[in-house]
Amino acid sequence: MKKILVIDDEASLIKLLKRVLEKKGYSVAAYTDERAGLAAFNKEQYDLLAVDFNLRSISGEQIICEVKSKDPSFPVLIMSGKTNDFVEKKAYENTYFMLKPFSITEFAERVKVLLES
Repeated sequence: MKKILVIDDEASLIKLLKRVLEKKGYSVAAYTDERAGLAAFNKEQYDLLAVDFNLRSISGEQIICEVKSKDPSFPVLIMSGKTNDFVEKKAYENTYFMLKPFSITEFAERVKVLLES
């Protein structure tokens, strides 16, 4: 079973994404606290990270940089409520950007594609 880590500061979105992904057969760990989410990433083995780009204490950019420094091809799905120069200018391998609000169906499909690549 594929393991997905979701980090977002919106509790309602986290609950929804977790429920949808679990229905698709994935094991999901979801965190609204970015420090706890990053600690979980460093302790456990995950197959994909879905992360909000605009977090409070640690930016999504910092989390992505740490993840990609360990494995440049690790699949990352970046979620954000606004377009961001960092995302537009700095393309990472096996990374996809989704602008909020997004379709849950599209989110689930993108997760599937990233996990298969």
